[in-house]
Amino acid sequence: MAVLFRKKGEGWFLLNVCGCSPPAQFFAKSVLTRMRDGNILEVVSDNPCCAESIVGMCEARGDEILEQDRRQGMYRFKIRKLDLQRAA
Repeated sequence: MAVLFRKKGEGWFLLNVCGCSPPAQFFAKSVLTRMRDGNILEVVSDNPCCAESIVGMCEARGDEILEQDRRQGMYRFKIRKLDLQRAA
């Protein structure tokens, strides 16, 4: 399956990486780098490894996980991009 990226609303984006071989955090990091401070990225993956990798990526980048959920083998994260320079 191909990566799906779309705008859900003002400052809110969806990244669906279900069925993709590269890890979810690879795509999420790439998208977050291009997003504006304060925007929300919703990441959906079916890869069990994404739970740890997304959390670790957000901790390393300084982004905030607003929600984390697992249902029926799907992992969903809502991440707010934070500017580390501004947060310090």
